[in-house]
Amino acid sequence: MSVINGDLTVGALIAVVLLSGRGLAPLQGAVQALVQFKQGVIGLSALQQVLEQPGERDADVQCVATGRLRGDLALQDVRFRYSDDQPWLLDNASLQIAAGEVVGIVGGNGSGKTTLSRLLLGLQHPDSGSIRVDDVDVNHIDVHHLRGQIAMVPQDVVLFSGTLRENIVLGAPWISDERIQSAAASTGISEFIARLPRGYDTRIGESGIGLSAGQRQAIALTRALLIDPRVLILDEATSALDQETSARVIATLKRFYNGRTGVIISHNQDLLQLCSRIVQLKDGVFVNVAVKGKETR
Repeated sequence: MSVINGDLTVGALIAVVLLSGRGLAPLQGAVQALVQFKQGVIGLSALQQVLEQPGERDADVQCVATGRLRGDLALQDVRFRYSDDQPWLLDNASLQIAAGEVVGIVGGNGSGKTTLSRLLLGLQHPDSGSIRVDDVDVNHIDVHHLRGQIAMVPQDVVLFSGTLRENIVLGAPWISDERIQSAAASTGISEFIARLPRGYDTRIGESGIGLSAGQRQAIALTRALLIDPRVLILDEATSALDQETSARVIATLKRFYNGRTGVIISHNQDLLQLCSRIVQLKDGVFVNVAVKGKETR
């Protein structure tokens, strides 16, 4: 109104706008710096909490590297629950899996199937009983050695911000491009990667933003196959794959499991066909052992 009434010229108005912007810029910068400072404090606090976490193994526990694993797995009278006010997920449960055997695990939601896989990897520890790999207590095997030879592909895949290649070779950056491409072809991800302008150098967001659930699972399967584990645990690892990709993956796994130990947690009947026997986890124990061609209770 001041310009219309002649109290303020257009030039003066422009000057006011320009000078106001210059005057407010340092204030905006200070606000942004304060926000970044608070974010830094929060990040530092989270980092401090991580650094203060106790180690996975007690310092007085003697750990060994057992060489190349055969793949014998044994649970003996294992009891486990996540807290004292929760029921036992495993209650004096025992299970023997011979090297080279592929066993299917079925059961209802919350029955402890995923917990079983975490126990075999040493990510959780039983309240009582023992878990042994090649007749050695899992708590006495060097954790890097153990997880370098026992791989698990979960239903909910963890991917990180970075390139597809970095996510595929996570933990094994020395793997050649030829092996990457061969493994990717066997799990069906090579086709969609080939359509991307930057191929394996395509960047993805945190948690695999920009990829479908099936593509994330296929990447995790590729990652597991690349490290050539002696034991491969699949926890609903094909649930998001389409029918064509699932068939290709199952054919790949049939070849891969030859001579290797497998634990397949799944409701996919086609995938369970790879198993020599199927065990049901119910009420904390393994029951209803189904062997190919017959069933025993």
